[in-house]
Amino acid sequence: MSIRTLIDARRLGQDAGPIALHGRQDNLLVCVHMLSQVRRELCLLTRVLDKPIYDQAPFRAGLKAFALRSRFSRARILLQDHEPVVKHSHRIVELVRRLSSSAAIRIPPEDWPDNPVNFLLADQDGYVKRELSSDYEATADYFAPLSVRKMR
Repeated sequence: MSIRTLIDARRLGQDAGPIALHGRQDNLLVCVHMLSQVRRELCLLTRVLDKPIYDQAPFRAGLKAFALRSRFSRARILLQDHEPVVKHSHRIVELVRRLSSSAAIRIPPEDWPDNPVNFLLADQDGYVKRELSSDYEATADYFAPLSVRKMR
């Protein structure tokens, strides 16, 4: 069964059960699908804002649509390593600059523990989690409020 078939029926905040993701394309599809359903808050903890996922047109368009959907929409990105983003331009950074009232990128303090985990949290319900920032094997769930609370 394809990943698209699995996620097409999933609704954020309603359909529970983990989905295994294998590769960049699976990650991108699920992140974009989940982002299309976010109502209030998107949180992203990432090591380097992976271009194969977060700098793709569907993700950027989804982030822009989410940020403009409501004056209460908030996108928060915590970027652990900002040097690659500074050296090699990233279109998400430009988008966030234009959406500054509803989106922000922050860098953790120097004493922040080095953490290889990356995750996207959608509202207080769903997540996409990669244990290693260098690996695209991930888990996603459209309704796991306890897991989301722990990651938050």
